[in-house]
Amino acid sequence: MFLYLRMLVLLVVGLYTSRLTLVALGVSDYGVYNVVGGIVSMFVFINYAMINSTQRYITIELGREDYKRLNLIFSTSINIHAIISLIIILLSETIGLWFFYNKMNIPPDRMTAAFWVLQFSVVSCFVTIMSVPYNALIIANEKMSAFAYLSLIDAALKLLVVYLIINYNGDRLILYGLLILIITVFDRILYGQYCRRKFPESEYHFMIDKPLMVEMTKFASWNLLGNLSYVCYTQGLNLLLNVFFNPVVNAARGIAVQIQSVVSNFSYNIENAIKPQITKSYAQEDMKRMHTLIFLSARLSFYVLLLISLPIILETDTILNLWLVEVPEHTANFVQLTLLYLLSETLTNPLLTAAQATGEMRNYQLSVSLLCFFILPISYLALLFLPYPEIVFVVCLVFSVITQFVKLWIVGKLVHLSIFNYLCEVFLRTMIVFLCAFLLTYPALYVLEDNIIGLLVVSLYCCIVVFIMVYVLGIKREERQFVNRKLMFYLKPLRS
Repeated sequence: MFLYLRMLVLLVVGLYTSRLTLVALGVSDYGVYNVVGGIVSMFVFINYAMINSTQRYITIELGREDYKRLNLIFSTSINIHAIISLIIILLSETIGLWFFYNKMNIPPDRMTAAFWVLQFSVVSCFVTIMSVPYNALIIANEKMSAFAYLSLIDAALKLLVVYLIINYNGDRLILYGLLILIITVFDRILYGQYCRRKFPESEYHFMIDKPLMVEMTKFASWNLLGNLSYVCYTQGLNLLLNVFFNPVVNAARGIAVQIQSVVSNFSYNIENAIKPQITKSYAQEDMKRMHTLIFLSARLSFYVLLLISLPIILETDTILNLWLVEVPEHTANFVQLTLLYLLSETLTNPLLTAAQATGEMRNYQLSVSLLCFFILPISYLALLFLPYPEIVFVVCLVFSVITQFVKLWIVGKLVHLSIFNYLCEVFLRTMIVFLCAFLLTYPALYVLEDNIIGLLVVSLYCCIVVFIMVYVLGIKREERQFVNRKLMFYLKPLRS
């Protein structure tokens, strides 16, 4: 509940901030900021691998209640992340700079500003990497309220930044990059102070445990492959769009990613709340509870995401016109395809958590990563024959559907999960809910006008339909009985 209260506020503030940022920077500079920041993100896949490794080892030791070893793991992860950050800085300032000057499609008069944005992004990346062990500790201890409070502070500061650059007469792109860096440093200090006060095991001690470093790095090595493929079909596609088109298309993708980030956080809240429990259940060898949590996390994450994304998919043009002063071309299509991709990915996100809990990542990452690596070259070929930027999102969606079945087959063997039950209780139920909700709400677009009143009515109608479909078709009988008991409990005082 803390996370959802946080997200409701962040949704409003985040969308409003994006609107003001686009106005303040302009479409071209907004696109430059997104694509240049993507250069650094290309190398961050090295760190993404250690994020999952750090969270896994911290959560396992919490489940075993071995706090001495937990401090050892925390200190070791700090050392590993320091090494990773130095490697990423080196890559960004060599390969990244070469790509920046030789391959990027940036207006000549904006090259200096783009260069400083790149430097600010490198430093921000360093600070973010060093924050990972602290964030992992908060998640593992399930202190979700900390994220709620600290994220609200972050959102307020970013809103303040936009107001500052609007009233600035110099180069707004450079100032924006600098101020975002300052906020990143401030966030790092806040999370560090919180952990030091709440978790004694977060006290860093310089120690080198070579066997543990090798073990954590070995586990991360397979995640490294998966995150490299992730970078290829996210930042790689962003750069591919820049090569084939122009910064305006990158601005459209940046807006779609902004909406994706805000919307996806609603489903990630459920995943972050349940993820530590899945790992702890495996550590305690309670496989039945682990399976129950995997099923529950997948379905609830999808339903929450559908509740938020369905009105956006139906009313994309209206929302963009009300939200933005100037809407870049292709933005509506990018948003709709991105949300469909997000819905597809949500169905098997808990399977990754289950695989990481076992520590057996080889087959999972080899299979899934190999499929994801094909996204970038196939998107390139598709753009050669069909020069429409939307085609890269279609390719991503098709591969997402294929990988869902590969993940299920591999993880099913790892944790003895029934593939048939998962197909029936997760895939089939969620698809029925999605199709019924879409078919029942789509006709409303032809009845109501494209204005804010129509948007509010359609959104309310979508929420009602999704709730009904989930209650009738999306949950099992015992879950429905549980909901009925809870409703009766809360309604009893009102009836008396």
